[in-house]
Amino acid sequence: SFLVKHSDIAPGDMAVLVRSHAHAKTMQAALRARQLPSVFLSDNANVYQSEEALDLWRVLRAVATPRHTSWMRSALVCRLWGFSNAQLPGVLQDLSHADVLAESGQRWLAQWQKQGVLPMLYSWMHEQHIAARLLAMPEGERRLTNLLHLGELLQDASQHLQGPEALLAYLQDQLQASSSNPETQKMRLETDAQCVQIITFHKSKGLEYPLVFVPFLGSFSAQEKGLGKPTDDDEEAPDLTES
Repeated sequence: SFLVKHSDIAPGDMAVLVRSHAHAKTMQAALRARQLPSVFLSDNANVYQSEEALDLWRVLRAVATPRHTSWMRSALVCRLWGFSNAQLPGVLQDLSHADVLAESGQRWLAQWQKQGVLPMLYSWMHEQHIAARLLAMPEGERRLTNLLHLGELLQDASQHLQGPEALLAYLQDQLQASSSNPETQKMRLETDAQCVQIITFHKSKGLEYPLVFVPFLGSFSAQEKGLGKPTDDDEEAPDLTES
């Protein structure tokens, strides 16, 4: 055994072993309450399975049909746009803002058609101050990183697709697909190494950390507490059915 001074311990030195996504989310909420950064390193950590991917689908659908009021409202209320609960009522009730957004949507759509989805996303982010609002939210850096990563993936995919409608259909397929995980789709964040590493029991095999915690040990079977391989909970596919 050994002693470690508190001042020598950084979040990146610590790992928390979990069996399920539910336990990982519980731990992330507890660490967030203590203002400790964390990242969940799951075998199924596919950026297309993230909340940002579903929100981006809503944003792109609104841009592709900028005069469709209900779809624009659906995009405005998604977390990716970044309005707080206090701001949303005013934003949704401001008819002049709706007109401005419709006009902006027409311009974003024209840029998407001419230059591609990623340049359009950069324009949308700049004009709507998306980065600043996201970074003011819990886990905002992760959300912003996922958004930019998705933009890059969709820009690449669009090289083989014809227009916004085809790209929207492609994104919808990715959202509803099983969480296959090619390397390019893995969620990434440069500061992950500085976060508490929340990791599934199976994925932790062969890895070493200075400090390891197993807060949900009672949820593991006797085999899993030994050398068995637990199966991580599956994520439900997102529901894209909207009026």
